[in-house]
Amino acid sequence: MVGSAVSAGVMVLMEKWGSRYIDDTLDVFACHGVGGTTGTILFSLLSTKTVNDAGVDGAYYGKWGELGVTLLVLVCVIAYVLAATWAILWFTNKLIRLRVSDLELLEGLDKSKHGERAMAVAALMKEMEEASHDGSATAHVRATAPQCVTAVPSIMGDSS
Repeated sequence: MVGSAVSAGVMVLMEKWGSRYIDDTLDVFACHGVGGTTGTILFSLLSTKTVNDAGVDGAYYGKWGELGVTLLVLVCVIAYVLAATWAILWFTNKLIRLRVSDLELLEGLDKSKHGERAMAVAALMKEMEEASHDGSATAHVRATAPQCVTAVPSIMGDSS
């Protein structure tokens, strides 16, 4: 239940503020960083020997020292992760650029990195629609569409 509540809270916070302050496309920090930190703190608060005899009682059960130890370990882990991540990103950035230039971003990554337009098919269809005032383009699409549809299973590896 605690994990579900933390996950839902992280999702709400990321939708509200995440994209403004954190450049994390896959929300890795939100899921693992915030969720893991919150879960660790809640574990040191709510743990009990009733559930696990080999464990410890948490702060809710009077063992406030457990919370202190957990917070100290958490600070050490966060410091280590920040330093290791910075070092890995610094080294990687020396080998290859981690970010694209503003010009490449404006041009579009599909064009600047892959040399193609991702929306070329949609643009072609739109051009064909606009040119179909005499009906020739529509007839061409209707004639070739069945071939495209039957080619899809063979492209996907389905031989049936």
